[in-house]
Amino acid sequence: MEGQRGFRVATLSIDNLRDVTRMRIMLETQALRDSIAVGDERWEARIVGMHHQLAKTDPAKDFEHYERWNREFHNALIGACTSPLLLRYRGELYDQHERYRSISSSHTGHPRDVAGEHKAIFDATLARDADLAVRLTAEHIGRTADLVGAVLAARRATPTIRKTARAAAG
Repeated sequence: MEGQRGFRVATLSIDNLRDVTRMRIMLETQALRDSIAVGDERWEARIVGMHHQLAKTDPAKDFEHYERWNREFHNALIGACTSPLLLRYRGELYDQHERYRSISSSHTGHPRDVAGEHKAIFDATLARDADLAVRLTAEHIGRTADLVGAVLAARRATPTIRKTARAAAG
């Protein structure tokens, strides 16, 4: 917000998306690795509960609740991380990444088994296979960013296509 000028919305760009994604992967996977190393039964139970809620929510019917459970599931995975600072910065990046992710919610051009991705991360985490859980989480976040990047690129290309079509018609 700017005094006497109203509000400004941050622009979305592919370069910023890449940077936010890279940093989120770096921080989230470190927090996950730490959580797997020190997490206890309460941590595991929270992951199970959040995954259950996420798995039973259909994003096509209730996107708002799905997004809530998605956030809670990812937070549960890293919930045993011992670094409050790491969690705080990762939370900020999650919020920034979520801004981008929301623009792709109606885009169905890239089939994806997000529920399967979540289940694989869930299984690897509870098996305490940190290397696999980290790799799957990085791929999961990266796939989302790739989809969002494709949507952004298509939106950016659309005016050019329209201009070209008008020029050819005119």
